[in-house]
Amino acid sequence: MKKMVERYVLKHTDCLIVNTKGGEELYKAHYNNMNITTITNGFDYRSISSVVRNDRMIISHVGHLYGLQRDPERLFAAMAKMKDCRILFRSIGDTYKGIMGKAARFGIEDMIEITGNVPHEQALAHIQASDVLFLSQLAYFDRHFSISIANKSYEYLETGKPVIADLPEGDNADLFRTYSSNSYVITDKDPEKIHHALKDVYEKWSSGNLKPQINPAFIDRFNGQALTQQLAEVFDFVLNGINR
Repeated sequence: MKKMVERYVLKHTDCLIVNTKGGEELYKAHYNNMNITTITNGFDYRSISSVVRNDRMIISHVGHLYGLQRDPERLFAAMAKMKDCRILFRSIGDTYKGIMGKAARFGIEDMIEITGNVPHEQALAHIQASDVLFLSQLAYFDRHFSISIANKSYEYLETGKPVIADLPEGDNADLFRTYSSNSYVITDKDPEKIHHALKDVYEKWSSGNLKPQINPAFIDRFNGQALTQQLAEVFDFVLNGINR
């Protein structure tokens, strides 16, 4: 039934907009006669990037943490090997109830802070107050190529802060590899990769060498005005076609 509805809707569509290149390729494989274009998600607000100096290195995750699909377990395992280090993991947003139990199993309860839901502006302020950001996508033991991109990726990248990104190969991993020179993209099952990333970023933080590295090409490509201009161009294309 869903496929029937999809075919009917797309048959009467002048242009299909998707939000990742992987999505565009997927639809073109099934509907090769359609006008299909990509307008990605992005960011709306420019932050004032600054070097923060906290008593502990703060690693923040903003948004939902809901078990297997977005799970900090591998990061927690790495933190458990660095209990003598001054590290704090801060979760901002909905967090599944078992997270503190998981922290207890690793013996790192005192390294975890749960903030809960806050307004968007406060979430952005938490990002700015962090030293490192964390992103998890799909369970590491059952990963497949993914065409989805977590929307927080754009707000993370806008800051230029280092990101420990534990995710599958695909559009999200490509985004970080293309636009972030100081992030750690871990796509395989080797848990030591997370540990090595955490050690490396902690050494930089401890020595005062952990600084934002903003990519101007990212800012130009993914800001809200640029993306709105792309949408306007799609409207012009469709309307010009209708008026011929």
